[in-house]
Amino acid sequence: MEVEKPLEVITESVKVVRSKALDSVERNVRQAYRSLKQGKNMIASGLAESKKQHGIELLDKLEVGLDEL
Repeated sequence: MEVEKPLEVITESVKVVRSKALDSVERNVRQAYRSLKQGKNMIASGLAESKKQHGIELLDKLEVGLDEL
């Protein structure tokens, strides 16, 4: 899933203080949110069984955070 790449781009875009950068941040947040929503089950299925519940909780928190942005 391509959740990590848009989040990395957001970090770089925030460093650039221009309205264009904010447009890029918004676009990448939406992209990361969509990718996470569509691929959360696939991501969770790749987690070790012993860490799956914690991983799902973290994915849920990430989803809420992206939604709030």
